[in-house]
Amino acid sequence: ELSVLSEASASLKYLYALGGINRRQAPWVYASLVLTCLLIVILPITQSIWLGYFSDALKSGTYLFEWMKNPLLDIMVYGGIGLCLLAAGYVERVVWMMRATTAGRDIHNQTLRAVLAAPLRFFDTTPMGRILNRFSRDIQLVDDELSWNFESALRSLSLMLGTLVLICV
Repeated sequence: ELSVLSEASASLKYLYALGGINRRQAPWVYASLVLTCLLIVILPITQSIWLGYFSDALKSGTYLFEWMKNPLLDIMVYGGIGLCLLAAGYVERVVWMMRATTAGRDIHNQTLRAVLAAPLRFFDTTPMGRILNRFSRDIQLVDDELSWNFESALRSLSLMLGTLVLICV
């Protein structure tokens, strides 16, 4: 079984691999992952604020701009924000899946190189089934569990920050 230290080490290696091999593009990759999560939180809040403003303005008859007097345009803005939310959700899934696939592939290649570089005595004393089972189980955990955990943690953090901002405003 993995110890807590090796789980933390695996998480850090995965986070490093999530940025990609090219270290110059890593800040852009991390920024795109964070921004897509933030966008998924900000757009529903914006949609709710727009609906609240639109309904209040409709009741009171006071509009910020002249073009807002047309209810059809207001509904189109609301629908446009909804379409942006739909597109942002799709982009978020694509970005996370591409990065998770790349990170899993990089970790797989590093692990395979480490196993192939092991001395022959390791292969003589360790049954092949144990090596394959351990290798496949660890890679499956990286591909499924770590990517989901990182995405969920970042999404939860974004939701928490969005809620705090909404409460403060």
